[in-house]
Amino acid sequence: MITGSEKKDPATLERVERAHARMWERYRERILRHPMMRELSQGTLPMEVIRGFVKNFHPFVLGINTAVRTLYKRELESMKNSPRLEEAFIEKAADEFCTPGPGGHIRTLERFAAAVAIPREELVEAALLPGALAYMDGATALLAHSPNVPLPEIRAFSLHEEPFGEFCRIWYDALIAHYGIAPEDAAYFDIHYRADLSEHDGVMAHGEYNKMVLLNLLANENFPKERPGWGIENMALLAVELFALLLDDVYQACHPNPQTVIRAGLRV
Repeated sequence: MITGSEKKDPATLERVERAHARMWERYRERILRHPMMRELSQGTLPMEVIRGFVKNFHPFVLGINTAVRTLYKRELESMKNSPRLEEAFIEKAADEFCTPGPGGHIRTLERFAAAVAIPREELVEAALLPGALAYMDGATALLAHSPNVPLPEIRAFSLHEEPFGEFCRIWYDALIAHYGIAPEDAAYFDIHYRADLSEHDGVMAHGEYNKMVLLNLLANENFPKERPGWGIENMALLAVELFALLLDDVYQACHPNPQTVIRAGLRV
């Protein structure tokens, strides 16, 4: 739940909680229950699919952290009256770029890639599948290159960072239990499970931070709110669907005998 000085208007809080709840519902349906995730949990997902996911997800991890730094410049004005939010942003950015060491989270994903026999050159030069391109370009362009998109819509798109923590917990547990991956080689997933869902080392949970910023933006009269036909709820669902496209394409392209994947699309 959102707490503290950011809990201002009950109606606005209800809208944010509704968007958050619907995003979680869609994430469970489209991501956590995806055939890739079911097979991963059972230890039956072929290693070709695991490697395909890493190669198609790596550019997103690299690009999204850079894009968030650009977003900070736009959101700074809204944080002037909320020093705690500004501090939380700085803590979050430092966490992404400096944990567990220089380079941050991306280095742990690269270590996992090496552990599943993906050479560095192959990881960097991999041709992305359409779903991966859609997710990466959709997210990074929205955060870094869309000055006309209202900030609440952008921050609503980021709400799916919270259930990504649960996504990573499933990956971490399965890799250790079924695939013989050492805990230190699967650290990317363990770090995000903890960082996105809970407070860690004094840093606010990343998922909770996104909710607090969204509420603060909606309560600030100096910022445009939402565009007709878009809105915070639709943007939160869009983020989930774009990530699902990445999983769909990786699963279908890399699996030797894939199950049928039904693309749900956005439903009102």
